[in-house]
This record gives sequence, C-alpha cells and structure tokens, in this order.
Amino acid sequence: MQIKILVLKLIDLYPAKYRKKLIWLILFLIISSSLEVLGISSFYFFLTYAIDEKLSNQISFLGFTFFTESYSETLAFLSIFILLIIISRIFMQFFVICFNFNLVKELNYYFSSLIYSLYINKPYKEVVNIESNKILLNIWGHPNEMITKGYIGLIQIVSTIVFSLVVLSTILFIEFKTMLIFIFITLMNISLYFFFVSKRIHTWNTNFIFHHKRIIKNIIEMLKGFKVIKVFSKVNFFKKIFFEDVVKTLELNKKIYILNHFPRFFLELNFVCIIFFYIFYKTINGSNFIDLIPFLGLLAISASRLLPLVNQLTTAIQDLKSSIPSFLSIESDFEDIDKKIRNSGNYIRKTDILSAVSFKNKISIKDLIYNHINESNSLVISEMVIEKSKIHCIIGKSGAGKTTAINLVMGLLNSEQGTFKIDNKLINTKKQNFMNLFSYIPQDSFVLNGTLRENITLSREANKKIDNEIWKNLKILELEKFINSKKKKIRFYG
Repeated sequence: MQIKILVLKLIDLYPAKYRKKLIWLILFLIISSSLEVLGISSFYFFLTYAIDEKLSNQISFLGFTFFTESYSETLAFLSIFILLIIISRIFMQFFVICFNFNLVKELNYYFSSLIYSLYINKPYKEVVNIESNKILLNIWGHPNEMITKGYIGLIQIVSTIVFSLVVLSTILFIEFKTMLIFIFITLMNISLYFFFVSKRIHTWNTNFIFHHKRIIKNIIEMLKGFKVIKVFSKVNFFKKIFFEDVVKTLELNKKIYILNHFPRFFLELNFVCIIFFYIFYKTINGSNFIDLIPFLGLLAISASRLLPLVNQLTTAIQDLKSSIPSFLSIESDFEDIDKKIRNSGNYIRKTDILSAVSFKNKISIKDLIYNHINESNSLVISEMVIEKSKIHCIIGKSGAGKTTAINLVMGLLNSEQGTFKIDNKLINTKKQNFMNLFSYIPQDSFVLNGTLRENITLSREANKKIDNEIWKNLKILELEKFINSKKKKIRFYG
C-alpha cells in the first residue's frame, strides 16, 4: 500500500466527532511553531544589536520601531522580550503534548471499543474460526499503532515540514547562497536515504509485527496447553520457539532504531561542514569575524531545533509506513462497520434487537443440517425433542457432533436447512433471539478478573435480590463460611 492511499484512507476513517479536536491540535501546533520561529528571529536581532552600538537607541522588529536611551537598555529590552517568547513557547508545547495525549487516549478508546463491539456481536461460528491472537491485536494492538504512528505521525510530519520551511526561509532571507547550498545537499542526502533505506525499513517493520504476533501466540498457546507441556516435558520446545522470536524481534528493533537515527548524525556532519565553509569563505574574502556572529548564532540556534526535527521527521515517515500492516489487519473490520453508525460512535447489530421468544413446553428439531466451515462432513439431526423440566442426554463418540448439536439448540450456530420449533411455533434462528431461554455450563472454565459477584452474575449490577440469590447458592455449596471470612465478602477479588 502506498503512503498516499494510506493517508486518504486514514482521513476517510477519522471519526467525525473528533474533527474539531484535530483542528484545534493543528492550530495549537501552528501557534507553538510561530512562537519558536519568533524566538529564533529575536535571537538573531539580539546578536545584531549586541555587536553594533550605532543601533542602540532604535529597535525595528516585525514592522514596529522602538526607541531606547542607551545600549544597555536596548539589550535588556531584547533579553526580556526573548525570555517571554521562550517561556510562552515552553508552556505552549507542554499544552500541545497534553492535548495530543488526550486526543490519542480518546481515539484509542473509540477505535478499540468499536472493534471490540464488532467482535463481541459477531456470530459464534465466525469468532471460533478466528485466531485469538489476531482478535487481541485487532482490538488493542493495531488500533494503537494506527493512531500513534498513523494519525499522530501524519500530523507530526506536516507540522515539522511547515516549521522547517519557515525557519529555512528566514535564514535564506538573511544569507541566501550559503543556505541554498546547505538545503540542496540536505535534500539530496534525504532523497538518497529514502531511496535506499525506505523499502528495507518497511520490510523490517513487517517482519517485526510478524514475530511480535508469534510471541503473543506462543504465550497464549503456552497458557492453554500448560498441562500438556508439563506432562510431555515439552518446556524446552516452547522456550526455544519463544526465544527465537524474541531475539529476531529485538534484532529487527535495533536495526530500525539505528537507521531511523542515522539521518540526524549525517545532517549534523553536513551542518558543521557548512558552518566552517561559511567562516572560511567569508574571512578569506575580507569579512570581519565579529560581523559573522549574528548569522552564526542564528545557524546554531536553528540547528539545535532543526536537527532533532529532521530525525523526528524521518522517524515519523517510517512510523507511518510501519503502520500499514496494522491498518491492513483491521481494515476488513472497519469495512464490516457501517460508516454512518461508525461516525455516530455507536455500533449495534440487528441481532441484538431481535424479538424475544418464550419457552413453556418443548423444543422440536427436524431434518436439521449443519455444515462445518472448510470441512466436507455435515451434522444431520433427523429429529430431536427437548421437553422442559426433564433431563436429556446426548450420547456419541468423540467428534460425532454433541457440542455442535447443543450450540445449534442454543442458537449459537445457524443451520443451513431444517425446522426449529419452540412450543410448536416455527422459529427463524437467524432473526429471533432465544439464547436467554437457556442456562449454560461451559466445558472450559470461564473466570473473570473481577469480583465474586461479577463472576457469578456476569454483571456489575448490584441489588439486594441478586445478593440474596448469590448467598443462597453459596450456602448450598457450603462456601458461605469461606466467603464470610473475606474482607469484602462477595465483592472480593480472587
């Protein structure tokens, strides 16, 4: 994917409700950059007046003329003016950083909650066929990459370029020939850098994400198969796979870091050479070194700001490119979300508002056929009757489809054909919600990182009726004494 296409897609995807904040952020960046340029220009005028006592009683700046009585008063006035500008710039930059982090936080919450809602509302059949590490990264990892490296990176690129152009234009106005040579050499070096290094860094970033995914997957597999790993003594096998990916990830990270910081060191060398060339050229042509001090001071203070910005610019461009794999990974998720609903900040699937179904007597299933994804075999239920308040048992060998049959009855899976009746009423399993008719004990344990009440009710709603029901069941299970020994009782974690 080209950068241009990525930028257009990022702009299209940006939520409408955060556009005002983005405009404010850009405005604050412009103000901050303007203060910085004003400070740099003021420093040049300060040096100019400091070495020329003839200008002591008159200060001309930005079209305004101020008169002073002495040389010392002129320098004092300029010093205070520069100090006020620097203080204003520092406070403005701090404010921009805080505003920027707040916007990142809100965008992270928006995109992550949006994708989380998408997955949690997907049909059971779709979710079970998606790798857990992919869902994990798509909900949390990739949106963060897209925001910090995509949106914020793009803003940083634009603001850095604009600021650099204004500073360079100011220096060009003062010393045209010298700065023109410097700009030409700099642009040539940057072009060569991106021509030879850009594709390599993109490849390294793609490989970095690949191995990062493998690390997460390995950890998940280790936790899921912990018993098997211990029983079959396969600890070294999993450790070997894990550390191979860790080593490759760290090595790639080192290479990316070095190449991202290389332009700054190279530009510093160019800048130092230009300064000494300028001093040599001017002095050999009879210029007084004292007269060169204002411009050399301007170059020094400009370099102290521009060189780090060049490094930030190259890093931001590479970050923008490295966000492409993350964007591609979640692009299909956003295609599943209707644009109008996305812009309103809400995502509700139609299956969440289906008509409810009551159950009083029996469930009848006939000639039901279910086809597994990517498998040729099918589950066929010729006839099944489940009567209310009676115990039923489904018997079959491993892989016969017992769990699938239960999932079909509960509405977690939808059949391709067949009839499904509740109390002799024909049910459309794709359009009618009847999952709330069932209680369910899963095969695998499902424990939340929350309170006892939250684990029992799967809710944060708390009232006396619910608590009484919880205590009633704890008493039956002979856990009442144990829970009472805890400080927070049913609100304890553990």
